[in-house]
Amino acid sequence: MHTFHSITNSNIMKTILILIITILTFSISHAQENKLIISSSLRFQNVNTKTENQENSTSYFQVTPRILYKLNTKLGIGVLYAASRSKSEYYNNDITKLTGHQVGGFVQLDLINKSKYQIFSDLDASYIHSKSQNDFETHTNNTS
Repeated sequence: MHTFHSITNSNIMKTILILIITILTFSISHAQENKLIISSSLRFQNVNTKTENQENSTSYFQVTPRILYKLNTKLGIGVLYAASRSKSEYYNNDITKLTGHQVGGFVQLDLINKSKYQIFSDLDASYIHSKSQNDFETHTNNTS
């Protein structure tokens, strides 16, 4: 049990480090005239579902820093890394935790590139690794 706690703290530290790097790169990102563009995205999601007999909740967090090298005014290539965490809690107190990592490359095509905004399309290919942990409670049916 102590080993899992250490692994969880290590994953939390990695996520915090990536979040800090993402915030820093967001503050220095320029998408107008630069050849090398560093950007990032954050994704949060919290879903609660209730029915007559059950209540389930899921929370999700993902951070994705990206580095793009512009080949010309319309085309660029880049690399990305994503770290994600998810936790689902079910009506019978079962808990599922999922940790994921993604590494890949992408090609970006600028559709509209104005000085104040940019619309683009990109295609990426990635390797994704995820690890799941399930905490199931033991349920027994007592019949007399």
